[in-house]
Amino acid sequence: MSSIFENRNAVLVTKHGKEQVIAPLLYQAFGINLTVATKVDTDLFGTFSGEVERAHNQYDTAIIKIDSARQLYPNADLLLASEGSFSPHPEAPVITVNTELIVLKNLQNDVEITAWYKTYNTNVESRKISTAKELVSFATAIDFPDNRIILKYKIEANSKLQAKKGASSINELVTMYDDCKTIAIDGIVEAETDMRACYNTLRMESIRLCAVNLVNAMQSQCYQCGTPGFSVAESKPGLPCEQCGMPTKSILYYLYKCKKCNFTTEKNTP
Repeated sequence: MSSIFENRNAVLVTKHGKEQVIAPLLYQAFGINLTVATKVDTDLFGTFSGEVERAHNQYDTAIIKIDSARQLYPNADLLLASEGSFSPHPEAPVITVNTELIVLKNLQNDVEITAWYKTYNTNVESRKISTAKELVSFATAIDFPDNRIILKYKIEANSKLQAKKGASSINELVTMYDDCKTIAIDGIVEAETDMRACYNTLRMESIRLCAVNLVNAMQSQCYQCGTPGFSVAESKPGLPCEQCGMPTKSILYYLYKCKKCNFTTEKNTP
């Protein structure tokens, strides 16, 4: 089956190495050659370390990234952006949920495709550090340097948290910690896992799985008009309990919707 995506050139908006897992999947499925929009500084739209607060929701931020790339790459007509978030589970706050999103804009055919992926498999951790020994213990626990560490501290009680990052060895990390502790109020330093994709193996795997969902959506065509991107728009809870038959919070069916002609169909959960 032919596809409007075959043998196209695409631009991905990222500065954290997400092309490592997205590019191979797009090339294998469609022969798409992916380049990185190096002219776009995505940190301007929000950082996981908190220096820049994200002003918009996940989807809108991805669209802003794409719009920024369109201005700097006017000849590009296939653009992608990825955006991730980490939040407490609504029913079990001790569990962290990682939600990944990839948006694809096909300007040539006026098609937009979104793909989502959610997982509880994260390594979001933070710990107050009082000694270099405690820092090394924390680093070992999160599998540093495969997963990097951000150090945060305050210079004054009411000041904004400062952040230092970038250490790739234990020696560099301890030196960075010593520098932070020297200027931090009361010598208090907080260590946390760096959630930027290129510095976090679990986050990168989540993005890869989101890219798998994107490829599936790109290959899924609307039954009515044939537009690609025929994917899940809503989910309906209420799957009956196997024992008592009462509705549960598990998904009963998924609603698939075409963004072009608005055709919808329901698919029951197996």
